[in-house]
This record gives sequence, structure tokens and C-alpha cells, in this order.
Amino acid sequence: MRKAKHGYRELVIPPDENGNYRLDKSCVHVWPRKDYIMVGLPSHGGKFTCNLFLPSEGELSLRTIENKEQILQLFNRDFKTIMPLMPNLVEDYFNHAASEILTVKCDKWNYRDRILLIGDAAHAIVPFFAMGMNVGFEDCTVFDDLMQQYNNDLERVFSILEKRESWKLMQ
Repeated sequence: MRKAKHGYRELVIPPDENGNYRLDKSCVHVWPRKDYIMVGLPSHGGKFTCNLFLPSEGELSLRTIENKEQILQLFNRDFKTIMPLMPNLVEDYFNHAASEILTVKCDKWNYRDRILLIGDAAHAIVPFFAMGMNVGFEDCTVFDDLMQQYNNDLERVFSILEKRESWKLMQ
């Protein structure tokens, strides 16, 4: 496992006064900037959970934003259109600890017929663009299909999965 150069803090876009989503709930919203990005995912109850991905170190980083003025300056400059939708921005930023992003690199995803890593356990990569769950579901679907095709022979299925081209790309 390796630590990525960026980490993140979780922020929230709460529902409007009627309990409705303030943004289109059928989309993942992405606000890319030069060295960082914010991603908004619809959550239950009309809110969006947003992740602000910033470098862990450097001039503008999770380490250097230390007070209300600095986070407001960043959002006034780089996220001006979304800032009015985040009335608790400062509290959210400082009440949620910064989280690391880890990548996984494995030589093998299986051990005989005993252990098989799938989804992010086998191929957590950066950038991930909110696809981890989809890739994990694909892994499960392929695994299930192979189990049926090879009469539940785990060792053979694990061996086939290890050679799968899409998994090789994750190495």
C-alpha cells in the first residue's frame, strides 16, 4: 500500500429549506482545478456529500489550511459558484479530519483456493473517479460467471482471474 500525494476532507451541501437537493441528484458533480478537485455525490435526505481533494503537503494543502479565513479564501477564489450552497463550510471543514488516500499494488490477488482479493482490495487506484463500487460489482459478476462455468473449482477460477486483462491494467 502506498499513500497518495492527495488527501481529502468531507464537506456537505445540505438540502434546501424544503428538503430538496440543491443540485441534480442524478449526477456526480465534479469541480476540477489545477492541482485539486472537489467531488459531490448525492446522499440520502436531499444532501450531497462532497470530498475536497487537496495535496497533503505544499503551499496550498490540507496541512496549510489552518483557519476560517484560509478556507473561505480558497472557496471564494476557486469554488465561488458552489460556496453559497454550503452554509456550514467552515464547520464541516474543521470538524472532519483530513483522510489519506491509499493505493494498493499486489503481485497476486489470490492464494491457492483460499483467498481472493476483489474490488478495491485488489486494485485501489488513484485517480478513482467514484468507480470503486462499480469495479467491485464487475469483479463479483465475473467471479460468479466463472464459478458456474468451471463447476465451483476455486483454484482454477482464481488462476483465470489472475490472468484477466482488465486486472493486469491495475498493476
